[in-house]
Amino acid sequence: MSASMETKTQLQTVGADLGGALTVPTGRPLLAGPVPKGFERVFEPFEGRIAPEFCKLPPPRGRCPFTGASRTWLLEHAEAGHFKIVRVRKPGAVRGAVFIHVPSLLEFLRKEMEKEQS
Repeated sequence: MSASMETKTQLQTVGADLGGALTVPTGRPLLAGPVPKGFERVFEPFEGRIAPEFCKLPPPRGRCPFTGASRTWLLEHAEAGHFKIVRVRKPGAVRGAVFIHVPSLLEFLRKEMEKEQS
């Protein structure tokens, strides 16, 4: 196991400038929900009351556990560059997994809320 994989997750507060601070991990990324098989060495499972850094894209007709947004809405806005997603595939694989960067999603929603209020 590499040194970066052994690092304990550190916590950092972000978004205070946007009016709502969020505590996120800065070590090995936390993942909401079960860690997919084969990704156990990459992600730490989400435990506790802090927001995870990543969550898996919901299945078709599913909803985001943090925002209630649909899978289609999440993909459309992520591909438009409003927040970050990560596509992970094994070398040579056609299919893979898509993960949402939760802090960037929540930051996007806060900015949209500020636009609406002004």
